[in-house]
Amino acid sequence: MPLHPLHLSHSVHHGDGGIAFAVADLMHAQQELGIYSRWLSADRFEPLNRDQSFVNAVLDTRATVLHCHGLWRTQTRVAKQFIKAGLPIIVSPHGMMDQWAMAHSSWKKEIVWHLWEEEVLRSASCLHALCHAEAEAIARRLPGKPIALIPNGISSPDPLILSKNLLPWTSDIPSDARVLLFLGRFHQKKGLEPLMAAWQSVIAEAKRLGWWLVFVGFGDDHKFENQLKSFPVDNCRAYGPVFDQQKIACYQHSSAFILPSYSEGLGLVLLEAMSHGVLCITRDVTPMNSIIKNGVDGFLFKDNNELIEIIEKALMLNSLEKDKMVKSALEKIEKSYSIMQMYLSIDKAYN
Repeated sequence: MPLHPLHLSHSVHHGDGGIAFAVADLMHAQQELGIYSRWLSADRFEPLNRDQSFVNAVLDTRATVLHCHGLWRTQTRVAKQFIKAGLPIIVSPHGMMDQWAMAHSSWKKEIVWHLWEEEVLRSASCLHALCHAEAEAIARRLPGKPIALIPNGISSPDPLILSKNLLPWTSDIPSDARVLLFLGRFHQKKGLEPLMAAWQSVIAEAKRLGWWLVFVGFGDDHKFENQLKSFPVDNCRAYGPVFDQQKIACYQHSSAFILPSYSEGLGLVLLEAMSHGVLCITRDVTPMNSIIKNGVDGFLFKDNNELIEIIEKALMLNSLEKDKMVKSALEKIEKSYSIMQMYLSIDKAYN
């Protein structure tokens, strides 16, 4: 029987976080491999009758396997009806079961967990973890449940260097500036406040060496960008989301990348930055500390005081030291995070 996977999520838009990017990449490669997959999001239906409309639409697709992405939303709330209909289900929590994520709005999540989430996850054919830490978090909640450990993957980037005219900051920042880039969602779990505090602690050195801190991403009603305009910080700018070639140009023309998150499913932007040869800085929490070895592939920091020290160290890193770390990171990406390995592994999980 032909395999027809159907991906289910709350939204197909970037505002839903990294899930949208991960699913889009997964579908593209599945179709490259000859697997006909589709994607249905709950937010396309009106809220009043969303659950039943979503169920009806899913069943009408005649999919042979369902792949639910993310928790706590429509796609898992109604999944009992899919299980009752005999459809096999794979669930990818995308980091939503790790310690920080479960502690955020914990009382609401515990209610939902007991109402339907636990039953659905226990009834799923398989759960998909992005890293060892996520697999352990799942196993603590659901001991004995089959878990497929398959990290997100990335494709080798095009070596063509894109024009600086594509950069959102091209008219605001000197063309020869060194950029410390944050690219992602403007959310409290991303650790933006301690990053801003750390930047203001190193601003004198940053100015002397020609560094700028640039935030590129999305949040609620551009609140973060507007905040920086109202209360400007020296050598710091924020811009809305970028995609495709503009996103690649941001990586290519940045001197370092920082992801100070308290929690991540895997940290796909970290892998992307590393694949483009950008020196990376991130918080020493799983799974980021399984991607980067401190001082070898990039820099890790444990707390806000160490964040200041690490940024200072990155600002003053000489080219030989930087090139050595970047080379090590690229080798790790090619060996462990090939996107084709991920797709073939997901295909096995479906079967």
